[in-house]
Amino acid sequence: MDTIALDPPLKRNIMMDLDNFKRGKEFYSRIGHSWKRAYLLHDPPGTGKSSFVPARNDLYDLELIRAKNNAELHALLTQTKEKSLIIIQDIDCLLCLTDRVSRLSNDNEEEKSSNKVTLSGFLNFTDGLWFCCGEERIILFTTNHKDMLDPAILRCGRMDTHILLSFCTFPAFKSLAFNYLEIKDHPLFSVMEEKMACGAEMTPADFIEVLMNKMDDPDEASRDLIFALDGKKRVRNALLTS
Repeated sequence: MDTIALDPPLKRNIMMDLDNFKRGKEFYSRIGHSWKRAYLLHDPPGTGKSSFVPARNDLYDLELIRAKNNAELHALLTQTKEKSLIIIQDIDCLLCLTDRVSRLSNDNEEEKSSNKVTLSGFLNFTDGLWFCCGEERIILFTTNHKDMLDPAILRCGRMDTHILLSFCTFPAFKSLAFNYLEIKDHPLFSVMEEKMACGAEMTPADFIEVLMNKMDDPDEASRDLIFALDGKKRVRNALLTS
């Protein structure tokens, strides 16, 4: 978690939630709930959704699109071990999980799809199937289009925590600078902070692309980042005025 570019308050909240979950076996048993927790990471590409992977004993990257039907999805889940992390990325890419109202505009759309995992099957995965796959599991869902998901998926009790991973903030950038350049401060950092405060938006992936190319030269890396921030600001202003 130390290497993930997040705002410090958000990172602390996530760490507290994970710690509480880890110590929660007796609590979950007492209230009659299975010892599992689901996180939904959402919003722009490049904001670190895939990088957000807490260290666990076992890690499973589950591609729902490869499940031929609900029974196969069930079988995949029951093969996972206790004390594991299950990652399911880009759930908005599955037709069956998008908003049912929007799908009504094309009655044949779902019939043409080769995907046989249904919405009800997915809901069973997040609800009923919790109880047959052991204990202490974290399921991490990611999406770039939360607004496209069916409301039934987003309701309380299915996704325990929704985490918005948006554009990189200055404190998060300083964490990246320390990781890649091994510096805690630089004379040009104040310039970058001012530009970010004035609407220049870059994702952590945007910052990392520049930092990776100039890891041995903090001065040039800082100048390149200022240039990149100016470019993003110009694009943003152009979109706002168009």
